[in-house]
Amino acid sequence: MPNRLSWQDYFMANAELISKRSTCDRAFVGAVLVKAKKHPERESNREVMGQIIRIGLPSACETAIYNVSMTLVIRFLNQMDAQGLNVTARSYTMQITNFSYCVGAALAQANAIMTGWRIGAKEYDACDRGTRKAAIIGVIVAVILETMFALCSGWIMQLFSKDPQMVSLVGKLLAIDIVLEMGRVTNLVYGQALKTSGDAVFPVVMGACFMILCSVGGTYLFGIRLGLLAVGAYIGMAGDECVRAIGMYLRWKSGKWKQKGLVKSR
Repeated sequence: MPNRLSWQDYFMANAELISKRSTCDRAFVGAVLVKAKKHPERESNREVMGQIIRIGLPSACETAIYNVSMTLVIRFLNQMDAQGLNVTARSYTMQITNFSYCVGAALAQANAIMTGWRIGAKEYDACDRGTRKAAIIGVIVAVILETMFALCSGWIMQLFSKDPQMVSLVGKLLAIDIVLEMGRVTNLVYGQALKTSGDAVFPVVMGACFMILCSVGGTYLFGIRLGLLAVGAYIGMAGDECVRAIGMYLRWKSGKWKQKGLVKSR
């Protein structure tokens, strides 16, 4: 029957009718309680759990791979000098750059929420424009903040250490971090958007390949073998973020995520 009410309209009509019996002389309120398990559009618990695992498990694997790679990077940094200068410089640098990371993470999470809403509404063009806009804003803000940190590293480091060697090393790491943060914010925005769309396996594959190859391998090659120490480690980590950012962007532009949606038409 073409004019048959949808379930939503049916329940709303009942609620409106019930509201006419309201005893309040200011607000006419009505409500209808629906037993969800008898609703024909409700997905089974098994389907919902499958979707949770489909998105959650790959994301957990990516986090585990990142932790393993960072553990190996720190191990190599500890091997570079007995005094712990390089690993301490990394710690100071990360503490300073966390302000920039927070902006990128916030943009990625906000865009992921809007991406899920737009994919559900089949507004793919708006989804693409919103994700691109979030990535551009994130990169611009990251470059501005990281440039400021690098230029002001001498003053900022007075909060942590006045050792000239430490101040100089952190300044170099902050300069490299400009490129690293450009890659990281792009990686965050497009990676989160892919996961939201249901395309959660691709970011894990990229992470498994390049976190180990670039971050860990780059730290060993540039840091230990070529003697660049913490600077070499940061070159490797910047390479990892930038390569994965390019991969995430190309995957998003391919449009394959449009076939990975969790919301099914009924």
